[in-house]
Amino acid sequence: MSNPRQTTVNVTLSSINAQGNAVFTLQPVGDDPLPPPSGPNQTLTFQNDPHGVPHNGVTIDFVLIDQTGQGYAFPPNNNKAYAVSSAMGPTNGCPAQGTNEVLSPVNVSPDNKTLSVHNPNQNQQPNGPNLVGNFSYVLWVTKTGGAPYVPLDPGGNNMNGAT
Repeated sequence: MSNPRQTTVNVTLSSINAQGNAVFTLQPVGDDPLPPPSGPNQTLTFQNDPHGVPHNGVTIDFVLIDQTGQGYAFPPNNNKAYAVSSAMGPTNGCPAQGTNEVLSPVNVSPDNKTLSVHNPNQNQQPNGPNLVGNFSYVLWVTKTGGAPYVPLDPGGNNMNGAT
């Protein structure tokens, strides 16, 4: 089996509204992009084998583009576990920080603008979870490198290919 499928998603943070919620968009980019997000939760669909070549899951680089001018970024690499949370289930869930059932943080770039995560995106494995189907995840950004964090809360759908 080959390495994980590598893909990139631009995350453009345009503002924080009066209620303190992040206004953002997701845009898959690059040579092998994911399909465009769908629905009100900006659900991304992840596939291991979109071209018939099986991969060992998907590695996603989320690139933050902060248009607020307020200096938002992902937490530093030593706090990468606080940069993403994920759980299987409805795409409109909001898993708490520290819950990483689907997306595992791999690295945060030195400028804190790129978060790399791994998504195993696999059917039930012996003694392991089924990671195919809808899930929720949150990307967490900060202006301070730590708390308080602002949630960017899209949705996901694992459509695994041959593994």
